[in-house]
Amino acid sequence: MASRGGEITYVMTIVLTVALIWNHALCELRPCNSQDLEALHSFKNLLTNSSDSIASSTRNLSQLAGIGSMRALQIQGILFNGFFPLELCQLSNLSRLAISSAGISGRIPHKIRHLQLLEHLDLTANNFSGTIPSALAHLKSLKNLYLDDNALSGQIPAESC
Repeated sequence: MASRGGEITYVMTIVLTVALIWNHALCELRPCNSQDLEALHSFKNLLTNSSDSIASSTRNLSQLAGIGSMRALQIQGILFNGFFPLELCQLSNLSRLAISSAGISGRIPHKIRHLQLLEHLDLTANNFSGTIPSALAHLKSLKNLYLDDNALSGQIPAESC
């Protein structure tokens, strides 16, 4: 019987393999950024070469910041230990960011305002606390916002509604 960490490694390997194939397919349709492809391969290797606790820390997520052309990142149900990786706020081409049921704690960083193309933000069912950041008001493209099942307080900035 496989351990929980082994199952997660297997699932993430499949997801990243599909992402690598998709990235190769996109490279044939438009100019491919070899640095992005290399960063994706490095992240896949980090996950598949790690011990059974695939993503025991959010610092593994920060490795994704090297994929500058990434347009969507969705992670669900994989438990991480730590805070929201600020490096993800460098992914300026993201239009969709969904990290739900991942156990990420702390505050939603104000640097999230740098994700100007973000249309969909789902941080549901984590351990975020503190006030809802006013930085969300700077996300002019934001259409969908999901923050439920966290320990957040305050109002959602009117400009984000």
